[in-house]
Amino acid sequence: MSRRDALSGPGSTRPRRCIYGGVSAVAGAVFLVIIIITLMTGVIFWSITTQRELNEFDLRRASQELVIDRVEFGAGVVRIYVNNTGAEAVHVVAVWFIDKTTKPEKHYRVGEDRIDRSWVPEGAYLWEIRVYWSAKPGHVYEIKLITDLGRAFVSIQQA
Repeated sequence: MSRRDALSGPGSTRPRRCIYGGVSAVAGAVFLVIIIITLMTGVIFWSITTQRELNEFDLRRASQELVIDRVEFGAGVVRIYVNNTGAEAVHVVAVWFIDKTTKPEKHYRVGEDRIDRSWVPEGAYLWEIRVYWSAKPGHVYEIKLITDLGRAFVSIQQA
């Protein structure tokens, strides 16, 4: 009696297909390799697309450039005159006033709802941004204009 007959003969409990292995193990391995390659290709294309979007965002962000020319403090309103020297329109979404006179310094944030003319067009010269906020006369303020892309443009002025 051959070894094959002894392992899969009438008295054996092992089925005959176990001796030869089978096609399903090879097919499973091939499918696993195909799935892994597909997933890796998807991850690579996703990362390339994400990197491209981030590079475009960084270029847009770098093209924003505001120069604060002067600041006028009035009764309940602060007029900030800016020059847009960048290649893109700038949207100011917040203005921070940091009172440098007080110890510790006090921080005041003015949101977009209290800012008029917050869109500064490309190439604008002496564009007036009106911020509805009251400053204390004689105090020194660090003024930060925050854009929608996260840039901050800073000037120190006395009220």
